[in-house]
Amino acid sequence: MKNKFQNVFLFFLVLLVSSCGSTSTQTADIGQNLDQIDLNSGAEFVFFFATEFGSSSGQLLLADSNNIGLFVNSGVEQLGAEANIKLFDGLLYVLHGGGDPQSPSSNNIRVLDPQNNFGTQSEFSTGDGTNPQDFVVIDNLAYISLYNPEKDAGDKDANGNPGDVIVMNLDNGQVVKRLSFFNFLFNDGFKRALAHKMVLVGNLLYVCIQDYGTNNAANILLQNAPGKIGVIDTTTNSIVGVISLQGRNPVDIVYSENENKLFVALQAPFSGFGNDYPHVPYGGVEIIPLNDTNHTILIHDNDLGGYVERLDFGFEKVFIVASNFDANTFEFTSAILTMAEEGEAAGDAVSLIPESSDLRDIGVDSRRRLWIGRRTIQSGDQASNPRVDVYDIDTGNLVGSNTNIEVPVTSIAIGQL
Repeated sequence: MKNKFQNVFLFFLVLLVSSCGSTSTQTADIGQNLDQIDLNSGAEFVFFFATEFGSSSGQLLLADSNNIGLFVNSGVEQLGAEANIKLFDGLLYVLHGGGDPQSPSSNNIRVLDPQNNFGTQSEFSTGDGTNPQDFVVIDNLAYISLYNPEKDAGDKDANGNPGDVIVMNLDNGQVVKRLSFFNFLFNDGFKRALAHKMVLVGNLLYVCIQDYGTNNAANILLQNAPGKIGVIDTTTNSIVGVISLQGRNPVDIVYSENENKLFVALQAPFSGFGNDYPHVPYGGVEIIPLNDTNHTILIHDNDLGGYVERLDFGFEKVFIVASNFDANTFEFTSAILTMAEEGEAAGDAVSLIPESSDLRDIGVDSRRRLWIGRRTIQSGDQASNPRVDVYDIDTGNLVGSNTNIEVPVTSIAIGQL
């Protein structure tokens, strides 16, 4: 759930998504019987959360990564209208964001066992209205970032400040720690961290802190302060520092172990005239050397050809989604660039997949392929043409596609059970 401007109209513009240009390729079917896939085979699987947002229930699909020709509907019911899915230790975790309060499920984390007919092992609330964004599971603890912790009166740290990241015991759903970045935020009278994506490096959890907006409704999306990366020590469950960024509005983060660097996506703001990335100096990809966090490197989005809204990492490469929005046609488009992990300049980022319609999530499998969830949207046309495309990460060639899915895929998880 790549949810950047929750409860704001412009946020929903960002979420609208895409299709791919015409290419001769293998087209997948949708199966309705889990027996069509052997979940005990030890194979690598790709899981997809698909949704039209609003109050409708989401769908959970899956495929064997070695068989692009068959997707299967898991049949899981009562999923929420928006979710972020991940695999940990053979279990599939579904984190439901805020979404529509009339949605079948929201503001909770649900644990499914794929090898037991996707039975629900547990389901726990993150707090009414808290709008959880991302999570990391360590043993029996889930670290969950909350975009709107202030909506839950009970979500306070020891000093009475909103808990931007909660630590939940997955055995019983109890929150054992609430961590607030309040004292690190820009003192503008608003002071909301807007905690977003996270990445775990060793025992340190790095959290995107957007820290934008004011109490003035007209400037609710104003990016008036540098973004930050909060640092949590998971051995003590305490905040050990904050990294200040050159850029603003961090929306995604990945890690290179070989280079010991973080790569952070910084999304420039929207206006009534489209996306403003060419006119502001603080969007793009920021590189943080973890051995010297005071000297970061910002690659401006102007040099990447679009506002940067998501990243992925695999096979010593960073995958960068650079997008554009045309306010006149209401059309979103996206290109994917790739950069070797040692890259530190715009010239190191090269085109992998040319600009096409907008995409919602990407994932890299073990076969050096990139899975992409898309749909089309433009003026006079509701979101349409949902599909999943699969590309070779070395050649950029399209190797498979599924145009039979009913609603757009917005979250992808890949791994073995």
